[in-house]
Amino acid sequence: MTRIFFASLFGCIAAFIWTHLAYTSLRIGNTGLQKLPNETAVLGALRSNIAEKSGVYIFPSLRLELNSPAAGNDIVTEKLAEKVARYPSGILMYNAAGSRPIERLRWLSIEFLTELVEAFTAVFLLSCTRLRTYLARVGFILLIGVIAAIATNVPHWNWYGFSASYILPYMLIQLVGFLCLSVVAAFVLKGRSLVLSKIRQLQQAYRALLSIDNDSRVPDMRGLKSRGGENRTIRYHSPLDFSEITKA
Repeated sequence: MTRIFFASLFGCIAAFIWTHLAYTSLRIGNTGLQKLPNETAVLGALRSNIAEKSGVYIFPSLRLELNSPAAGNDIVTEKLAEKVARYPSGILMYNAAGSRPIERLRWLSIEFLTELVEAFTAVFLLSCTRLRTYLARVGFILLIGVIAAIATNVPHWNWYGFSASYILPYMLIQLVGFLCLSVVAAFVLKGRSLVLSKIRQLQQAYRALLSIDNDSRVPDMRGLKSRGGENRTIRYHSPLDFSEITKA
């Protein structure tokens, strides 16, 4: 378990460094994000209408009534289609003024802990497999990254209309992060597999020596006479086991 933890930790550090570079130096994380035109006026309108009610908003709000047993689904769908054709639609993540101060250290700490949990989960699942080659271990963790990237991004594109110009770069950041994790973690675990293989070889050699030694000590018990003159056969199992004695 100690080796699994250190493999997760070192892999997490590599993935975290990549993520930080992707958002700061490479600016991949900003791909697909745009500035609001006439931002001051829009922010003023949001503050006037939503005020202090922070949360996630969806518009048109008729989408919340879809699949509701109280309303006819066909009627709601028809009204929603009409409204979407006339007005904008989307999702708004709104934080009221002063409700979310800038705390970079806290955000980075939470991000690192999140990635550490992801790394430990992936490495633990890898330890439950019988994959021994380096490339197989890298591929296993990378496959987990593919599943994570699809599960967290494609549904947002499909149901809420997140743009592909935002989704695809975000998926790329996740995949490369899991690749960094897999390369480092598989390398750390590779040393563990070499040690275990050497231990297994020593155990097999020791057992082979014991079997040779035991065979050399097996006495010839055929035709052994008991006190009553009866022939008795002793079935020999090991130097310490003469328990099975049967009458001939």
